[in-house]
Amino acid sequence: MDIHLSQSVTTGDGQTGRQLIKSFAAQPIPSVGFKIKDIAFRGPSEYEVVNVVINYENEECWVHLEPVYLESNDPEDLKDFIREYLMRGWECPVSRR
Repeated sequence: MDIHLSQSVTTGDGQTGRQLIKSFAAQPIPSVGFKIKDIAFRGPSEYEVVNVVINYENEECWVHLEPVYLESNDPEDLKDFIREYLMRGWECPVSRR
């Protein structure tokens, strides 16, 4: 089954944010309350699973992690944060507004 980790990251004022996704094949499926570690995570080194959605027909599982709220309101700090995740195998899909 394909597992898709999903985490939102937002500037401190909540004005700017993005969704980050990392996909891989894995077993077992995490449950709400589990802690997930990843090389991209920095202080804290793990995040809690807050929601899990399983689609058996498509053989995929979306695992939503607790969001990240940056202390800064600067969009450049958000870009730097996203860049760190991208260098560690995460994706940042483009918003289709």
